[in-house]
Amino acid sequence: MMTRHLLILHGEDLPRRSLADQLVAKGFAARQAACVDEAQALIEMSGDELVIADEHALNDGQTVIALAAARRLPVIVLAAASDACRWLSAGAAACVAKPFRFSDLVARIDALLKRAPAAPALRIGGLLFEPARREMVDERGHSHRLTEKEVAILAYLHKAGARAVPRSELLDAVWGYAGGASTHTVETHIYRLRRKLADAAGGTAPLTTEAGGYRLAVG
Repeated sequence: MMTRHLLILHGEDLPRRSLADQLVAKGFAARQAACVDEAQALIEMSGDELVIADEHALNDGQTVIALAAARRLPVIVLAAASDACRWLSAGAAACVAKPFRFSDLVARIDALLKRAPAAPALRIGGLLFEPARREMVDERGHSHRLTEKEVAILAYLHKAGARAVPRSELLDAVWGYAGGASTHTVETHIYRLRRKLADAAGGTAPLTTEAGGYRLAVG
C-alpha cells in the first residue's frame, strides 16, 4: 500500500511533533508547519494529500483552506466543538473537537482519504512516477521531487502514450493559455523536467523532443 502523506499545521512545537510521531507510527508520512506561511509553502511544493490544522494556527483560516481546496486537499481542523460550524462554513472537510482521541482523528483521516484515493503510480521508462506524492522514484529507490506543473506535464504525456504531444496542446492542457503562458513557457518547463528525469534515470531522460512535439517512453 502506498504511504499517504499528511501536512500538520500547529503553532505549538510539542503537540505538533507528538501528533506527527503518532501518525508516522500508524504508517503515514507527516510533514510539519508551525505557521500559515510555512503551511502555504509546503502545500504549494509538496505531494501531501490531506491537511490537519489546529484552529489557533490558522488565523482567519481563509488562505490555507482556500489554497488546499484549489489543490483538492481536504482539511481537518482541530477546534473547540463550538467552533465546528465556523470552520466547516469556511471550507474545511471536517472538524475534530478538542480534546480529541487519536483513534477518532485517524478514523476521520482514513474516511477522507478513501473518498479521494491517491493517483496510481505510473511507469516511465525505468522510473516510477507517483503523481500524488509529486515525485519520481529511480531504480535505487531514491526519490526526486517534482513541481505541480511537472506532475501535470508528465501525467498528460503519459496519457498520450506513443503519440507526440504538440507544444500548443500541452500549453492548453496544463496552463489553459492563462497567466501569460506561451510555448516558450512549455519549453522552459520541459528543459528543467528533462534534466530531472535524466538525473533520476542516471543517463538519458525518457522524454524526447520531436517535430510533432514531446513524447514519453512509457511502460
